[in-house]
Amino acid sequence: MENLSQETGEVKNIKGYFFLVGAILGLLLGLLVSESFLGGVFGLVGGVIFAAVFTSVLLPHKEHDR
Repeated sequence: MENLSQETGEVKNIKGYFFLVGAILGLLLGLLVSESFLGGVFGLVGGVIFAAVFTSVLLPHKEHDR
Protein backbone atom coordinates (compact mmCIF):
# COMPACT_ATOMS: atom_id res chain seq x y z
CA MET A 1 0.00 0.00 0.00
CA GLU A 2 2.87 2.37 0.62
CA ASN A 3 3.93 2.16 -3.01
CA LEU A 4 0.61 3.60 -4.15
CA SER A 5 1.15 6.87 -2.30
CA GLN A 6 4.48 7.65 -3.98
CA GLU A 7 4.54 9.92 -6.98
CA THR A 8 5.78 8.27 -10.14
CA GLY A 9 6.83 11.29 -12.21
CA GLU A 10 9.09 14.18 -11.38
CA VAL A 11 7.88 17.69 -12.09
CA LYS A 12 10.64 19.79 -13.63
CA ASN A 13 10.67 23.56 -13.38
CA ILE A 14 11.53 24.87 -16.85
CA LYS A 15 10.74 28.54 -16.25
CA GLY A 16 14.43 29.34 -15.74
CA TYR A 17 15.18 28.20 -19.28
CA PHE A 18 12.63 30.67 -20.65
CA PHE A 19 14.29 33.52 -18.73
CA LEU A 20 17.72 32.49 -20.00
CA VAL A 21 16.61 32.24 -23.63
CA GLY A 22 14.68 35.52 -23.39
CA ALA A 23 17.67 37.32 -21.91
CA ILE A 24 20.14 36.02 -24.50
CA LEU A 25 17.90 36.61 -27.50
CA GLY A 26 16.86 40.04 -26.22
CA LEU A 27 20.50 41.00 -25.76
CA LEU A 28 21.43 39.85 -29.25
CA LEU A 29 18.43 41.57 -30.81
CA GLY A 30 19.17 44.81 -28.98
CA LEU A 31 22.80 44.73 -30.10
CA LEU A 32 21.82 43.93 -33.66
CA VAL A 33 19.20 46.66 -33.98
CA SER A 34 20.90 49.57 -32.23
CA GLU A 35 24.57 48.54 -32.62
CA SER A 36 25.41 49.94 -29.17
CA PHE A 37 25.97 48.65 -25.66
CA LEU A 38 22.99 50.54 -24.29
CA GLY A 39 20.74 48.95 -26.90
CA GLY A 40 21.98 45.54 -25.76
CA VAL A 41 21.11 46.37 -22.16
CA PHE A 42 17.61 47.51 -23.17
CA GLY A 43 17.21 44.36 -25.25
CA LEU A 44 18.30 42.23 -22.29
CA VAL A 45 15.75 43.88 -20.01
CA GLY A 46 13.05 43.60 -22.66
CA GLY A 47 13.81 39.91 -23.16
CA VAL A 48 13.56 39.19 -19.44
CA ILE A 49 10.28 41.11 -19.19
CA PHE A 50 8.88 39.20 -22.16
CA ALA A 51 9.96 35.90 -20.59
CA ALA A 52 8.26 36.87 -17.32
CA VAL A 53 5.02 37.69 -19.12
CA PHE A 54 5.25 34.47 -21.14
CA THR A 55 5.79 32.24 -18.10
CA SER A 56 3.11 33.91 -15.99
CA VAL A 57 0.36 34.35 -18.60
CA LEU A 58 0.88 32.13 -21.61
CA LEU A 59 2.55 29.07 -20.10
CA PRO A 60 -0.14 26.73 -18.78
CA HIS A 61 -0.08 26.02 -15.04
CA LYS A 62 -0.43 22.42 -13.99
CA GLU A 63 -2.26 21.90 -10.75
CA HIS A 64 -1.72 18.99 -8.41
CA ASP A 65 -4.04 16.03 -8.62
CA ARG A 66 -4.71 16.18 -4.91
